[in-house]
Amino acid sequence: MEIKVRVNPRASRRRFRGVEGGTLRFDLNSPPLRGEANRELVEMVSDLLGVSRSRIKITGGERGREKRLLVEGMDGATLKKTLRLEG
Repeated sequence: MEIKVRVNPRASRRRFRGVEGGTLRFDLNSPPLRGEANRELVEMVSDLLGVSRSRIKITGGERGREKRLLVEGMDGATLKKTLRLEG
């Protein structure tokens, strides 16, 4: 399952902000340097979805705020159920 993500690096608080327009939004403490924010994002998505970090790959937007992540072994229905989204 590929998902869209928007990140806010160097935030004062680390958190999952929810879903807006089909995009998962995250506030990250790490700066966008040397892949630190990307590593923190993968860790947060892993914890949120209950999958191992090795099953999450950044497939687009590695150097930007808007990213695409591939979560191996998870379909859309499972993702919605995990995030408690409707329909």
